[in-house]
Amino acid sequence: MSESLRVFVALPLGDSLRARLAELQHRLRGSLPERAVRWVRAEQVHLTLRFLGDVAADRIDSLKASLAAAVSGSAPLALEIGGLGVFPNPRRPRVIWVGLEGALEPLACLQQAVAQAGEAFAREDDRQTFQPHLTLGRVNDRVPANGRAVAEALPAWRFDEQLPWPA
Repeated sequence: MSESLRVFVALPLGDSLRARLAELQHRLRGSLPERAVRWVRAEQVHLTLRFLGDVAADRIDSLKASLAAAVSGSAPLALEIGGLGVFPNPRRPRVIWVGLEGALEPLACLQQAVAQAGEAFAREDDRQTFQPHLTLGRVNDRVPANGRAVAEALPAWRFDEQLPWPA
């Protein structure tokens, strides 16, 4: 049995954007009960384009080549940070995220190209509609009150600054 790697394709963020997201997380943290949310470390925040699941290690080079060919003509993306939200819904929040605005059509085309290039390598069937977002934290569901606290605090959270997306 060949070794496999858990693989997802994502766009990294620039340092200045990561710093701003860390500031946002700090502000949000202050309005919630301690340990209500498991916050994603700022250096690990990214924009996931496609989750592939387990991919055989000996197929990684082929996957890289397929992805490189699929995105070779892509232009830089002009995206901005949008509003805050939760998945799956405000009544039962599990994930806290910040959305993206701006050139969403080119981003959707890039995501589609990545999804198609990775299809032959994917073990996970990912038929969900692409919703561009950056995950900031996951609600600790061991304490049901945490979800309620997030749901109650969400309308009060505002993030009006427009941040340029790094090219």
